[in-house]
Amino acid sequence: MRYEDLRGNTFGALRAMYGALEIGFDEAQLEAAVAKHAWEQIPEGDKGEGKFYGKAELGGWREDLSAEQIRIIEEITAPILSKYY
Repeated sequence: MRYEDLRGNTFGALRAMYGALEIGFDEAQLEAAVAKHAWEQIPEGDKGEGKFYGKAELGGWREDLSAEQIRIIEEITAPILSKYY
């Protein structure tokens, strides 16, 4: 599941994930959950640096992580990502 897909089409991405995992779901309930928890529904005062809800910006990690942190993450995740992508 790519963050870009989740942000771009949350319902479609979750629907595909449920299907791939063969998990039954009610489409109306999923749509309601997506609408209820959408980024746009979170009050502005609850979003931002140091808050539970960060920025929701694609690629924001490039600004938030140090070069060393990025290197460590890439080193750890490379074998997993190369297996699936």
